[in-house]
Amino acid sequence: MRITDLNIDGFGKFNDFSINDLGEGLTVLHGENEAGKSTLLSFIRRMFFGFPDKRSNINHYPPFKGGLHGGRLSIQVDAGIGYTIERYAQNGLNIYLPDGIIKDENEIGKILGNADKDVFENVYAFGLDELQDFNKLNGDSINGKLYSAGTGIGAASIPYIQNLFEKKKGAIFKPTGKKPQINTLFTELNKIEQEINDIEDGQYAYDQLHNDIRYKEKEISDLKNKKSALLEKQEHVRSLLSVWDDWVDLQTHGNKIEELPKLESFPDNGLNRYTGIKGKIQELYENIAGLNSSIERNRKEQSNIAVDESLLLQKDIIFELGKGIEKYRAEKEELPKVKVSLQTEKKRFDSLLQELGPDWDEGKLNGFDRSIPAIDTVRKRHSELQAIDDEIKNTRQNLKRIEDLISRINKKHEVVSGKLLKQRSAILNIADRVVGYQANVGQIISNETKLDSKKKELTDILQDIGSNWDESSLGDFHLSSSAKEYSNAMASNFKNAELNIHDLEAKLEWAMLEINRINNNILKIDSKINAINMKIPEDNLREMLACLKGLRAKYPYLKEKEMDLKSLERDDNFASIMGKVPVTVSQHMPMWPAGAFVVLGFAVLAAGFVYENLHGGIIVCIVLFIVAIIYFISLRKSGISAQVPAINVDTARQDNVKEQAKREIQSIREQMLSDAIFCNFKAIPEISVLEERYDDLKEYALGLKTISYLNLERDKLEKDKKASSDQYAFLEAKLDDMRYSYQNIQIEWNEWLISCNLDVELAPDNISDKFALVREGKDKQAVINDLHSQLLMCEKSVEDFEEDAKKLLDLCKCDITGRPIDLDIIKLHDDVNAEYANTGKVEQLQQDHEELVEQSEMLNVALKEKEAERSVVLNKWKEWLAKYDLSSNMTTESILDIFAAIRNCYEIQDNIKNLAENIESYTSSIDVYEDKIRGTLDVCGRKGSGFGFDTELETLRDDVEKAVSEKNQLDSLISEMDKLSFSLKEAENKHLDHLNDMSTLLKEGVADSEDDFVSNAKIWDDLSQARNGYNIAELHLRKLSGNDDEHLIIMDELKNSKHDLLKVQESEIAENINEIDDELESLSNEKGSIKNQITQLEGYNEGSTLRLELGMLKEELNEKSREWATYSIAQHILSKAMERYEKERQPAVITEAQSFFINITGGKYERIYSPLDSSDIFVEDKSGTHKNIVELSRGTAEQLYLALRFGFIKELGKHSESLPIVFDDILVNFDPVRSRNAISSISELSSSNQVLYFTCHPRTVEMFRDVVHGVKVIELNELD
Repeated sequence: MRITDLNIDGFGKFNDFSINDLGEGLTVLHGENEAGKSTLLSFIRRMFFGFPDKRSNINHYPPFKGGLHGGRLSIQVDAGIGYTIERYAQNGLNIYLPDGIIKDENEIGKILGNADKDVFENVYAFGLDELQDFNKLNGDSINGKLYSAGTGIGAASIPYIQNLFEKKKGAIFKPTGKKPQINTLFTELNKIEQEINDIEDGQYAYDQLHNDIRYKEKEISDLKNKKSALLEKQEHVRSLLSVWDDWVDLQTHGNKIEELPKLESFPDNGLNRYTGIKGKIQELYENIAGLNSSIERNRKEQSNIAVDESLLLQKDIIFELGKGIEKYRAEKEELPKVKVSLQTEKKRFDSLLQELGPDWDEGKLNGFDRSIPAIDTVRKRHSELQAIDDEIKNTRQNLKRIEDLISRINKKHEVVSGKLLKQRSAILNIADRVVGYQANVGQIISNETKLDSKKKELTDILQDIGSNWDESSLGDFHLSSSAKEYSNAMASNFKNAELNIHDLEAKLEWAMLEINRINNNILKIDSKINAINMKIPEDNLREMLACLKGLRAKYPYLKEKEMDLKSLERDDNFASIMGKVPVTVSQHMPMWPAGAFVVLGFAVLAAGFVYENLHGGIIVCIVLFIVAIIYFISLRKSGISAQVPAINVDTARQDNVKEQAKREIQSIREQMLSDAIFCNFKAIPEISVLEERYDDLKEYALGLKTISYLNLERDKLEKDKKASSDQYAFLEAKLDDMRYSYQNIQIEWNEWLISCNLDVELAPDNISDKFALVREGKDKQAVINDLHSQLLMCEKSVEDFEEDAKKLLDLCKCDITGRPIDLDIIKLHDDVNAEYANTGKVEQLQQDHEELVEQSEMLNVALKEKEAERSVVLNKWKEWLAKYDLSSNMTTESILDIFAAIRNCYEIQDNIKNLAENIESYTSSIDVYEDKIRGTLDVCGRKGSGFGFDTELETLRDDVEKAVSEKNQLDSLISEMDKLSFSLKEAENKHLDHLNDMSTLLKEGVADSEDDFVSNAKIWDDLSQARNGYNIAELHLRKLSGNDDEHLIIMDELKNSKHDLLKVQESEIAENINEIDDELESLSNEKGSIKNQITQLEGYNEGSTLRLELGMLKEELNEKSREWATYSIAQHILSKAMERYEKERQPAVITEAQSFFINITGGKYERIYSPLDSSDIFVEDKSGTHKNIVELSRGTAEQLYLALRFGFIKELGKHSESLPIVFDDILVNFDPVRSRNAISSISELSSSNQVLYFTCHPRTVEMFRDVVHGVKVIELNELD
């Protein structure tokens, strides 16, 4: 943003004052002391941020020279939009937008990028006083704006938000307050609870009705529980009905899987892969045929191309000659024109020589001195003669005028006399005092009015300070710096104490919330531990799990042994039946394979029809029929009889094996029974029971682990609770100490107020207003004293004048007319002046005559001297003409014309020379170019056609381009042949690879031919669909159960259920639920009747209204409590965020400032740093020595402060509007070298911001002009 125009209507010394067209970069405004530089700085500040309160002791700059108090400021923001800010002390602010809309105070924040008054006056627009005060850079407003800009929160001001949070909290709750909302709610709650307690005493009937309603509620609860059980059962039946179709699908798909042939595996996406490979084989076959055709066509095209190699060897030469053909043609065309121009210029040259004179030729022209000294000599003689002629003319005119005046004086003679001339000196003296007399009379009237006004204002100020204050109290009060420092220190102590108390209260709330959170977590853990029912001790549980694992491992082994024993017993029975009799058994081959071949033949025939390969299907079908017939014939002829030898059984050995098996089984059973009894079984259970028991024990083990983990978590929470409780106690003690400290500060403050005769209710934040009133009162008192002194002086002066005037009038024997005495003195003054004028005319005329005669003689002498001087100069001129053989009658004007003509002659000579050189150059270039074309034709064996060399070259170039094209075409064909050969080889390899892929795919599909593969693909698809259907149906059943084991139970239920019976069961459950609903409705009516009785009782004693009001108040209290906690937490988080941001953004400001400080000090200091735990600033010089601000000289400290402000400007400018910068003579304490360095830094800053620099030192202006090239300087004295 920049200021374009500044218009002051009335402000300080300025009235109707304007500065227009201020530029974007750096502008220096120079003016002497009291030229209004500081006034302009204050005017810019007031235009942006308004006029101060009239009661403040700040300079208001009233319009001393008239006009309305204020003016206008025209600005242009970075977006290019122009605004006009108009502000007057009486009428307020108007902001005029480009479209004519008028805005108010709210728009100024948007225009200034949300920079407030503190930021602008301490960072952007400041003088020497602000520069020397570093503490202003650490103010909350500046840090808040820097934080707001860096975090991108825009218009929000952090200090404003903090104060807003504090006000909001104070309006909601104060520990010692009465008016805040929560305090008021507590008072009302206590009052209503007391009223309710009074009303409810002795209401036995009311309590009895409440007992009845509790009994009804229990009945209703029991019915609802019963209804819930029925609803669960109803939901289970409905779930079974919902999956009945899935159960049917499961059975159907399972049967289909059993019916289909068993195919162990098949390639994924096999049929598509088969189709893809077959298509690629066919495509590659066609591609190979096409490549062979392309190779043959390429060979024919190569044989048809013939290239002229000899012409190609001259290609580069021909193309190079072609580049120069345009030049050749242009030179051929230009040569005749240049020859004509040469003849024209020669004729012009001869004509100009004739104009110079008949005796002028080229030799005389070249010998004539036309140097600059010669021309300067002629011009000098011309100027000298002209100046002398002008002086002679003026002298003669003055001489004639003086002679006319002398003639007039000789004609004037008068005789005069006067009667008041004797008192002329006294009259003139008293007349000179008339103006002072009149001013004193007016001053007396004005001072009396002002004195009354000031006394009234002083009375109002004393009333504002305190009811018991008067002028003596005001005079006795000492407004010292120590009092201000003490009040500021107390205000700071109050603020710090309040902030600490609020911070500790917030921390206490957090600590209590943390303790409550930990208690809640401990209760949750205890409830979880109590919910876990552990009937088995941990040691027994581990042993029981080991026993169950053993039982699960031994159970299959036991069943295996029992099966072996049964097999041995079956063999014994069989042996006892068969004895040792041999058996003859006829063994025949089975008949079913023949039928299988026939069925397979029909299947292949059907597949051939489906896949459009009927011919192959018929052939395979016939082959399978033939195989079936051959197998059937061979079966009819092959009848085989076999003798089975008699079984010879070793009875003793068989008995031993049986006994051993029985003993092993008995041993296993004893071990398993022992383990089963330990696991609380009476006998060896079934494997399913074992599994259930094992799962139960695993859940117990998991419960034990959970309890252990919960106990560890509980111990940790107990430690956290103890730490939080200790922290709470510490914070509570600290809060008590802080509140005690706050009370001591309050007592000390009240004592100080009493000692100063001030109101004890006065807050430290408001003491500055009282000090301002005291200062204003003392100023008013001083003004009243001054006015009173002036009034006495004016009255004494008026009395002295009137006394002297009366004496003079009596002495001159003048009558007193009764008018004001000053008018009589003025008349007397006019009379004596008239007499004196007549008396002094003769003497004056005589004196004038003598002076004119003397002037006439002097002019005559001067006229003769000038005429002699002209004669000398004229002789020197004639000598110069003779030197160059020129006529002595020629004037200096004619010689200057000759010089101009000679200059034209020389220019034409140069043109003639250049044209001759061009003709020679064109001729040589054309000959060389034609020789090159002729040589090239000879090398290529070609004869000229007689149409010109450029035509011959065009023909050669066309032939070369054709030869190059044919050569490129041939190379392209050769390259294409290579590519085609490579593609052919690659296609053949791919064709072979795809044939191998087809063979591999058939093997994976367990097929000897492609037809078999297609048939297996169909079977695999049917099998996959059946499996998918089975899995989907099973998945639906699992989803219903939600457990891997429970879905088996549901399947058993479905297996043992019927669809019609489930429908009937669902209907019966619905009827029972309806009956329960009717009972619930009846009980609800009875409960409602009881409630009505209670309501009537409550209505009689107004308890209902009070309870309703109590509930509403409690809800409002909860809401306000949450709101207060929200503000407290937000305030705490904002403070922490502010602290963290100040630490993180500090390096950016310091880095920017460091660059400027190094430049200003000429590199003497190399670093600026600020510790993260401190707001102090340190610098480091080249030797590594660290210095704080107090160790620096005054000038160096100011340079550091200036660099830090530059750093703030750079950092703020990254995130918001670039504001104009105004400096008021800030370099006065800088030495010349550092002043120039600082000016260089200011110039660098002006690249991003408009800079206005006010100064009263001409030397500073010169330094700006030396350092900054083209800097704009405005002289304020000239504008004023």
